[in-house]
Amino acid sequence: MSHDRGRDRRGGYLRAAVLLSVCLMLIVLPVNAWAADLPATDPDTLDEAVRVVRTLDQAGTPRDEIAAWLTGVLDRRMVNVNSFERMSIPGNWLSVFGESAADKAFGEWRDRNDFDYRHTAEWAWENRLSQCSEQANTAYYILKHAGVAGNVRILTAPGHEIAVWGMADGADPNDPTTWGGDAWVVDGWLGKALSAAEAQENPYLKGGTSGNERVIIESTNSFDPEAPPWKVSGSGGETAGEEIDCFVATIAYGTPVAQEIAVLRTFRERVLRPRPAGRAFIGWYERNGPGLARWVARHDTVRSALREGFLRPLDALLRVGRPLWDRPAEEPAPGSLGPPVGGRP
Repeated sequence: MSHDRGRDRRGGYLRAAVLLSVCLMLIVLPVNAWAADLPATDPDTLDEAVRVVRTLDQAGTPRDEIAAWLTGVLDRRMVNVNSFERMSIPGNWLSVFGESAADKAFGEWRDRNDFDYRHTAEWAWENRLSQCSEQANTAYYILKHAGVAGNVRILTAPGHEIAVWGMADGADPNDPTTWGGDAWVVDGWLGKALSAAEAQENPYLKGGTSGNERVIIESTNSFDPEAPPWKVSGSGGETAGEEIDCFVATIAYGTPVAQEIAVLRTFRERVLRPRPAGRAFIGWYERNGPGLARWVARHDTVRSALREGFLRPLDALLRVGRPLWDRPAEEPAPGSLGPPVGGRP
């Protein structure tokens, strides 16, 4: 009898364990089914990369996991020709004695680059060569064509370019603390995906909070004119480009609040904007300034030469002549039409 009771007790324990295991499987399996597994191998084509990201995003895979996977794919796919990674190409080992084939191919590409994100992504993926701009454009291409949920933008810092996925509506591109908790930098050049908090501290991006922060500008429309302009909350509906309006000077000085930039803004409003020719120049600059700034940001030598050889002398000249041009508009005479059209008192 006691042996029978022991067998019954053991059998009951076994049945309970089996039942518990089944219950756990019923709970865990659906949860795992909600998110697709990250591929074990890298895609061979851009179209395949787009399909994988689309599948992962639609399956609810966390954004940080997709961003990290895509960053790794881009890092492994393309060799950075402007970092020590370029030495992974045997032909570059002797480049000290002359231009390597990879360097020549990349240089020829840059000479004919039209800055269309589609052409950039296709060339970089096919030729496996890049700098940060090619990495950012390729990440942007994949995320945009995958139709992922959330904003996808290209941002430019001095000497560096990134794709950001999930930046909150109305966020200030120059302030990563406003990007939101699920915004991720996909940076194949750096070889890692960064959260907004990490972007704030990263020396290639914002560079901390020491008071010497780097400027980050919104440059998506320089590569994709069809992308909607980015609007910053609290800026009166203005675009990000208008908020950091002296694009080239901002990149050259490294901050949008330098005293020299304040003088340029004042000159623009007092002298240029009230006049038809001045307004025409401002319109041209607002259309082309972000692209020029992006190009300047990629060339430290140009940025330094622009700052020291042009902007500082211009600033000195404007300061000397300021009493002649920095005067408020005169009060309009009674019955007049007031200041010139487009002018600001």
